[in-house]
Amino acid sequence: AKAARRAVTAAPDLPAQVAQGLRQRALDGLGLARRAGALIAGHDKVEQALRQRRGAIAALIEAADGSLRERGKLRAIAPPGIAVLDDGDAAALQAACGTLGPLVHGVLLKTGVAEKILADWHRWRRFEGRPALHLPAGWDNQERPAGTTSFPGQPSE
Repeated sequence: AKAARRAVTAAPDLPAQVAQGLRQRALDGLGLARRAGALIAGHDKVEQALRQRRGAIAALIEAADGSLRERGKLRAIAPPGIAVLDDGDAAALQAACGTLGPLVHGVLLKTGVAEKILADWHRWRRFEGRPALHLPAGWDNQERPAGTTSFPGQPSE
């Protein structure tokens, strides 16, 4: 009100609007990652990536409505300590990524795009009062100057 120099009232549903905006931003990041080649989708491709590219994986993506058995299998072979993005259903993940079929399993590769997505996802979860993401070691959710290393051996974009 002081900055506007007049009476200001917030919409009663402002928290819901902010939560929806944060959710959409986090999901939209997955589409950006897919277009940048930093997202691998599909159960078999994800399993192969988890076995062969362990050091290059920043996060495991799981649809909340996916099979608990299959999700458990992939978590069992995932590198310890990676973030698990399991807040969206398959249809929402599909819409965000623009895949042909439902997106149930995916991995996010360690890139600057991944860091942005993890920051957005972390912010969304914290705003809604849910537990924070388990983030990769050394990741501090702070803005980083260009050219700094955010993941071991991977420069930020």
